[in-house]
Amino acid sequence: GMLRQFASLEVIPQMTEQIGSLVQQRCLTHAEEAALSSQQKFAAQATELREQVSADSRRMMRRIEEAVPAHGEMDEVRTRLRQLKDEVAGLHGRKADKQAVVELQRSLLEELEGKLR
Repeated sequence: GMLRQFASLEVIPQMTEQIGSLVQQRCLTHAEEAALSSQQKFAAQATELREQVSADSRRMMRRIEEAVPAHGEMDEVRTRLRQLKDEVAGLHGRKADKQAVVELQRSLLEELEGKLR
């Protein structure tokens, strides 16, 4: 279906690459932040952001599910997301991981909405 075309190998590596560089940029920024602010303040900010980003991620997943009509195709999207999530998680900084995953979901959603239109 339409999703197979989206899940084809052209889009995924390019997306993975974007996410990878996004995470690296963010990790650098957070390392700098940590050095500048007290460890406690940073930890509190990180926790708050993690919760916010998790909520964003869940909302985004619901929107992706709504955008994909066929159930089998949804499984394919989830598998792709999981693979990329694992890759992202391999990089440093929990704070950056989740933001990158949300960015990924956002671009996945835009791709899906474009293809399903």
